[in-house]
Amino acid sequence: MNKLLIFLSLFFLRCTPTDSGIKSIEIMSYLYTLPMYTFGLQIKPLLYAKIDESGDVQMEKDNGKLVYYAFNIEEDYLNNIENDTKNTSVDRYQKNPDSVKLCICDYPIIRVEIDYKNGKTLSFNFDENDPSEKFKSSRSLFKELMRKSKSHDNRIKKIKSIIDERKEFVNFTMNKDTLELPLPVRPNKKVDIKFTKP
Repeated sequence: MNKLLIFLSLFFLRCTPTDSGIKSIEIMSYLYTLPMYTFGLQIKPLLYAKIDESGDVQMEKDNGKLVYYAFNIEEDYLNNIENDTKNTSVDRYQKNPDSVKLCICDYPIIRVEIDYKNGKTLSFNFDENDPSEKFKSSRSLFKELMRKSKSHDNRIKKIKSIIDERKEFVNFTMNKDTLELPLPVRPNKKVDIKFTKP
């Protein structure tokens, strides 16, 4: 009888959902641009998506004009990201500021933010050309979002909530990028600046 009680207790404990799972994922593909009539760098979002724990996606994509989508992705995409990241420290995704610079380039940067049910948050960025294994599941998710955006069946009318969330994520991304890759310090006014030929 005691063995049966122990077995049932272990069985139900195993079946109890844990709080380490993914609550939501935000992912954005973007470029930095220099607008003609304003000062400073700006982010141009090419794709922004918010994915909930069930795999339901709301997405905005720039196809020359903004197009909106709603669809569901397979559970495997979330499971793969969770397995790759749940026991990972933020340090694994930190880049060396001496080797990577914030730049205006002709390929998109991809920013991912993962919110877990236990309150942990993980955010990192990479580019499509980065072959690192640590970004494999995120790259795979991004490719699936791009594939799903090719289906006209997934298109929906404009969603105000996704527009507001995208604006917040753009601000978050700009802040995060400039914290991780600070712009050069302004020189002291007393220092003579000399230009030399390379």
